[in-house]
Amino acid sequence: MTAPEEPKGFRKAIAKLKANWKIYLIEFLILVICGFFIWNYFSDRSAEKERERREAEMKGNSADAALQTAIGYSRMASLGISMAIREQIILQNLGNVATTMNYFIRMKGMQRIFLADTDQKISAATDKSAEGKPFAMVFPGIDFPENDPEPYLTKSGSIRTFTAIRDQFGKEILGTVIVEYDFAVPDIAPAD
Repeated sequence: MTAPEEPKGFRKAIAKLKANWKIYLIEFLILVICGFFIWNYFSDRSAEKERERREAEMKGNSADAALQTAIGYSRMASLGISMAIREQIILQNLGNVATTMNYFIRMKGMQRIFLADTDQKISAATDKSAEGKPFAMVFPGIDFPENDPEPYLTKSGSIRTFTAIRDQFGKEILGTVIVEYDFAVPDIAPAD
């Protein structure tokens, strides 16, 4: 058996490779280095896009967290205010209701506090122009709450909380406290 014949050009290519192997090695290394830089460029761009996406997500989450914290604070403040007013109503010290409201309005972030009676009239308020007016006139477009709805963000950037004042047995509603707490987050759409 004879060995397969090598093509004529094959010997020339081997001879050329042996003579110029250093040049080919340098070209190969240049290609590897260029490939490395191209790979780094595209991986850096994708990492930067991922960082920007996470940054935007964190910004949204922090605004949401701040809003939820403010809503929780507003709810807790509203409960404290309603308990203090409830005590004055049960003791029939109705003159102290305004004093109690004026005390709480000094808390940081409090804008307005209202007490609506069971006839849906504002019986006491830190905004004296609202006293004696029907609920629908002071809060147009908002239904009088039957229960305690969730606090919500208004168009003006404040959080509005409704808290029912119940008798000592928790059955009869004596009135409703409406608290507006100042909170402005620029990128959150309002509820009403």
